[in-house]
Amino acid sequence: MTTLPRERAEALRAEPNSPALRILRRYLDANGEAFEITVTLHPMGRFTFSMTLQRSRE
Repeated sequence: MTTLPRERAEALRAEPNSPALRILRRYLDANGEAFEITVTLHPMGRFTFSMTLQRSRE
């Protein structure tokens, strides 16, 4: 968790310094080397995470 800086809050139409979820993602190649890194901010109440698991028969 973090808070939204004023410039980001304005762009996201949210209140400055309001709570936000900060997500850091690293995309790795076959050698495990990062080729892209992203940081996203989601204002409070604007993020949903959903996961579906499927059981495999091995």
